Amino acid sequence: MGTALAETEAILTAVIGSLFFSAALNLLGYLSVFLGVAGVLVASNWRVSWADLASNRSIKFGVGAGLDFAFASLWIRDASLSLGIDGVVSAATVLVFMVTLQTVLCLLWIVIFEYLQIALIVKNLPASIFIGITSLAGSIGWFTAMSLQNAACVKTLGQTEFLVTIAIATFYFSEKISGRELMDIALIGSSILVLLWAS
Repeated sequence: MGTALAETEAILTAVIGSLFFSAALNLLGYLSVFLGVAGVLVASNWRVSWADLASNRSIKFGVGAGLDFAFASLWIRDASLSLGIDGVVSAATVLVFMVTLQTVLCLLWIVIFEYLQIALIVKNLPASIFIGITSLAGSIGWFTAMSLQNAACVKTLGQTEFLVTIAIATFYFSEKISGRELMDIALIGSSILVLLWAS
């Protein structure tokens, strides 16, 4: 549930961007964001009750994560635009700064609080490097896109990862598509079409 609610970042990005970052969307843009988030929640089989809203920590952490991701996306775009240079170059500059900062902070944390993890990282170095490189490639795409386009639109389009995941599960692992997943495909597909129309 928490993981699904973290995906509300797209709609939170749209709302916060409109209120505080002068990044309003048109009506079709907001509709696209809503359809995309609905598709993600349908795919995760998300259910919630009023009691959950009051007491479930997973919901609080999930929405909190979505809110943090929303602010991070908007600040990344603002940081990139504030440099006043080519969008691709500014995105790369912000990315290098953030990755360097994250690396230093994580390394300090491990050395101070979890130094035993260093041996495990060295032991699994090839896998660690592979994950780091693929993660960096994804970040390059995110940062560049958010430097060139409204962050809420980028987040909405990024939800196509669910469609790719379903396609891999279906054609590579021969898993059967459920009715819920078909609804997810329809909602996210509609979201993308509306987003393209709005653009």
